[in-house]
Amino acid sequence: MRKVFATLLLSVVSLFAYGSERMGQDTQIWDFHRITNISNYETFGKLWTTLQGEYIATIALIAVIAVLSAFALHYMVIGPKQFSHDGKKIYAFTLFERLFHFIAAIS
Repeated sequence: MRKVFATLLLSVVSLFAYGSERMGQDTQIWDFHRITNISNYETFGKLWTTLQGEYIATIALIAVIAVLSAFALHYMVIGPKQFSHDGKKIYAFTLFERLFHFIAAIS
């Protein structure tokens, strides 16, 4: 327990290791360079809107249809997996967890 607490404490303390007063001041990131660089990206707005409106939905639909087709093809070629039901059942969850999940499912 002490190791966990010490690790947690050192992790929190390390967040402040490189902090200094000058980090709160304005840097070149927030200076006029940021405004200057915005104009370089303005031309991509129309391109992104076109891609989003015309192509991305179509590509997503094709991807969904391709995945469903691959599942169907795999099922038709290989068939369903057959499992032996002999032997003792192995439960992944306790009776309490299964009951709790059942109650949550019907509520």
